[in-house]
Amino acid sequence: MVASTLQIIPDGLSFPFDLSKIATSTLMLCKTSVNKIAYRIKTTNPKRYGVRPSSGFVDAGSTTAVLVILQKHQAYPRDLAHCKDKFLVQGVSVAQAQCLTLWLVVRHMLCS
Repeated sequence: MVASTLQIIPDGLSFPFDLSKIATSTLMLCKTSVNKIAYRIKTTNPKRYGVRPSSGFVDAGSTTAVLVILQKHQAYPRDLAHCKDKFLVQGVSVAQAQCLTLWLVVRHMLCS
């Protein structure tokens, strides 16, 4: 049900490739239903890409920008022309009362 309430723009990512520079692309997560959504973004190649923020919340009726960073390379990668890297956007609808509980659990896990 989350897929029908969370729109991801654009449908795919593209990066200008330059050996000497880090390349970025932006994903927009648009929330269309009345409940808040908690999201997490994963990649099949975490050494090549950074995602900021990789998790968070999207409030009802709002949009969140997520920056995807392609790390710079030392040499031209052999597999760049046939890149099969993927990104997974996971989301779950969260009631207002559950948001505090979720953050407390995460904070406890990070601080202990």
